[in-house]
Amino acid sequence: MKRVLAWIAIVVMCAVVVITCITGVTGSKYFFGMLFMCMIVPVLLWAMMFFAGLFKRRGEELAYGDAWNLFDNIVVTENLATGSEGRLRLQKAPGSKFYGNIFKRYYMLQKEGQYKGYPLRTYVGNNFQGGYSDHFPVYIYFAK
Repeated sequence: MKRVLAWIAIVVMCAVVVITCITGVTGSKYFFGMLFMCMIVPVLLWAMMFFAGLFKRRGEELAYGDAWNLFDNIVVTENLATGSEGRLRLQKAPGSKFYGNIFKRYYMLQKEGQYKGYPLRTYVGNNFQGGYSDHFPVYIYFAK
């Protein structure tokens, strides 16, 4: 999917440059608009890819059909979620706006083959693989 999006971005950029050249050679009134597009389109494409990368990282717990999903949920009581000072309560993850995270370590990843980067599974069908799970565990923080 990343390659397809990269090719689309390249095609869009090439199209903008070619159209700008054509409008410049023909003396079209749209030349300066296209020149502006040559400057703004790369910035917009970069911004879209940057923000897509930020949002994508939130749901990388379970891979199925080459798409990452957030599969597990952790349910807590209201007292734990809104606990008072000095009592055990839910805390945001350090440096994050979220209360939990996905536990993903190098030793838990498939190192080679078609599923490189996916969770190292315990079983694939009836075959023991020696891994951990078909998805990465999630965790939350508590503090007093």
